[in-house]
Amino acid sequence: MKMLFLSNMFPSASSPSFGTFVKSNLEQIIQYENISIDKSVIVGTASNKLVRYFKYFINTLYFMVVKRYDIIYAHYLTYTTIPLLIYFGNAKIIINIHGDDLNGNRLIHRFHSLYAYFIVKRACKFVVPSPYFKKLLCLKYPRVNPDNILVNYSGGIDYNRFSSENENENENENENENERVIIGYCSRIAEGKQWLTLCNAFKEIISREDNSMVDLHIYGDGEELPKLKLYIEENNLSSRIKYHGVVEYQYIQKVYTTFDFFVFPTERESLGLVLLESMASGTLTICSDINPLNEIANDNSVIFFNNTINDLVYAINKALNLKEKEREKYIYNAREIAKKYDSKIFEKLLIGFINESF
Repeated sequence: MKMLFLSNMFPSASSPSFGTFVKSNLEQIIQYENISIDKSVIVGTASNKLVRYFKYFINTLYFMVVKRYDIIYAHYLTYTTIPLLIYFGNAKIIINIHGDDLNGNRLIHRFHSLYAYFIVKRACKFVVPSPYFKKLLCLKYPRVNPDNILVNYSGGIDYNRFSSENENENENENENENERVIIGYCSRIAEGKQWLTLCNAFKEIISREDNSMVDLHIYGDGEELPKLKLYIEENNLSSRIKYHGVVEYQYIQKVYTTFDFFVFPTERESLGLVLLESMASGTLTICSDINPLNEIANDNSVIFFNNTINDLVYAINKALNLKEKEREKYIYNAREIAKKYDSKIFEKLLIGFINESF
């Protein structure tokens, strides 16, 4: 079986968090012994965006014209799939939906919707990150057969990697910081991620004298990073909000264990693998009440409901004031839920799903 794997995001040495789940997805497919894969992907974010997409389109068209494939597996129902509009081969097309390619509300998403219908019509199967997006896909494109949709939870997480049998794993590096309480954020610094809401909530929290030992540690990258750095400077918070840059994937579990709380205040998300990773790592999580996060978090995380500064302040204060038994219950329940999203489970499901195309 020959496959062409397409994606407009793939991690690089300089952008290690750019499309890590896409790389994981490819690695899952590679486990299938009877498959030969060519890939056309945009690696990292270092070069000019226009140049990156030009090279991607040329490379993809070359593969589609010169070679023959049994399957074309395309990530993201946006720019990635444009070459498929002029593809006239016989390969089965599988589209891996990310999330905002279905429910995005910006002008660019409206542009993509103009041609997405034709791509969806040609595709034989779809992979979506959660039941919520399966329902959304069927509502937006009623001709799609629900039986041809796999809920793959973005491939899941390597549970064994993020969970540790060491009982003292969260007796962590904070001891080296005079028992300071660390609120952690590990995600993109971008529109929709609510990093500014988190910073403003944190600013209000530390205005109280009894929260003088609380710090905010931020990891990640994105187009709004200059705004974050300016916010820290203008509010004289460099000693309390510490930006650490991008963390490479192999070190992410250790980062989670340095947090007393992991805050994920995003206003939209396809699944939220970082939420599952932090849960598996034994870090108490605080997240926004949106689909599909609330399907995962339920009663094993502290949830804030309206994505406002006041609501987040309330949620963080609730977490700060939890009794030890309550905290342990949250963490235990979170780990039990995270086990259900082990990547090994979804690897088998994905391979079986691909085989059903024939």
